[in-house]
Amino acid sequence: MSFDEEVLRAATWLSQTCLPAGSAHRIEFERCVQAAMVERYTGHWYPTEPHRGCAFRAITCNGAWDPLIRRASREANIQLESLTQSVFMLWINPGEVKVLLDSGVRKTVFHAGQKSNPY
Repeated sequence: MSFDEEVLRAATWLSQTCLPAGSAHRIEFERCVQAAMVERYTGHWYPTEPHRGCAFRAITCNGAWDPLIRRASREANIQLESLTQSVFMLWINPGEVKVLLDSGVRKTVFHAGQKSNPY
């Protein structure tokens, strides 16, 4: 049960999306996001049923920061006010990381090559 690649890709996408360009906090923020994801997803990762638990693993920012981002920001000593507010839903599932942007556009952040999750 390894989710290292998915967590890494999701943390990188979040830092690129939520931190201003050139932020000195990028590495620490990514480390804190990854640690929070690993803690949250342990016991909720089903490689043979990738859609199972997808809502639990989703990170949602819809005018308010997702608790996982709040936690990572606090642990990285970043003020929430300094983050770039975006509206999105990010799914971290076995074999893929996908995002639904506020514009309605769906993007694949990472795909390991197996059959895509239909959700």
